[in-house]
Amino acid sequence: MSYFNNFPNILYKFGNEESQSIFQDVSAYVQIIDEIKDNLNFYSTYTILEGERPDQLSQKLYGTPSLYWTFFLMNDNIRQLGWPIGQSQVQDLVAKQFPNKVITTRDDLTGIFKPGQTITGLGSGSTGTIISRRLDFGQLVISTTGTFIAGELITSTVGTTTQSVVLYKGSTAQYDTIHHWEDSAGEYVDIDPSVGTSAIHTPITFYDKYIADNDLLRTIKIIKPVAVNSVYRAFNESLR
Repeated sequence: MSYFNNFPNILYKFGNEESQSIFQDVSAYVQIIDEIKDNLNFYSTYTILEGERPDQLSQKLYGTPSLYWTFFLMNDNIRQLGWPIGQSQVQDLVAKQFPNKVITTRDDLTGIFKPGQTITGLGSGSTGTIISRRLDFGQLVISTTGTFIAGELITSTVGTTTQSVVLYKGSTAQYDTIHHWEDSAGEYVDIDPSVGTSAIHTPITFYDKYIADNDLLRTIKIIKPVAVNSVYRAFNESLR
């Protein structure tokens, strides 16, 4: 029941090769899955367990690990974003993707503290290099091994001009900083970094967002076990 068993062969020229090779047309498409994915007679929903792999779920539902591919065809989100991962893997992923630190100020950053500049905390003595800025949050993403302190003055000298702002918050791991704010309805809220936000708004960190996005991937549509064999036959007949 390998997914590619019945895909048609085509002639395909790889790279700079002069001759064509016989290769399976992995882009082949049939409509059978699209026709049933919203038909209640053919599908039900399932919540993926922590650490459960596609082949394990296929074995549990269908008695074979080979029908794992049906989950990806039935669910656009996991086909695009991938299978949900365990919470410890999410922690490792965000730490790898967001390895820097962030400092936050309520002072205006327009035209100052640009990427590439070196900053110094006058109280802590810490230094760092600016990687990027998020002006709508008053955030500077920095590469540093030091620890900046809330309330201290940080400076950067450009030519003969010294720029300075006061930190509202000290340095925080990038994945633990604010990705966005939400209201009581879970909608994104714009804030003024010079003022801050009210108590009715909830801060969502990068880590929080990755956890929430990963959890959304857990509830999927599955082909009902009683229908999977007929769907599988129709799928391969369409390919042939």
